[in-house]
Amino acid sequence: MSDEKVLKKISQLEKKLDKFADKVDEKFDQVDEKFDQVDAKFCQVDAKFDRVDARFDRIDDKLLEHDLDIKWLKENVATKEDFQGVMEILEVILKTMTRNDQEVTMLSHRVEEHDNDIIRLKAKVGLAA
Repeated sequence: MSDEKVLKKISQLEKKLDKFADKVDEKFDQVDEKFDQVDAKFCQVDAKFDRVDARFDRIDDKLLEHDLDIKWLKENVATKEDFQGVMEILEVILKTMTRNDQEVTMLSHRVEEHDNDIIRLKAKVGLAA
């Protein structure tokens, strides 16, 4: 083979390689565009995750606040058992008050009877009423 043919062959191969390289570059450009699109999507997803994280932070804060509220309620609000104890004491007081009221009523009648007796005795003895 002559040098000219070899050079011509090399030239043809170079042209083919250049075309191939151009196609490969084109494909890489397309792949880069796809990566840019995917990267943009990842940025959108990251932004959404940031918003979700912020929501979780607010939920965590509320849960902690509710835990503190529940703790305070457990420490400061009367339970059913506490209320039952108060009711039992009130029942004892009510029974005592009822008994005292009955005794006062009976004594009141007795005093009224004594007053009437005294008025009658004074009249019989001649003392002014």
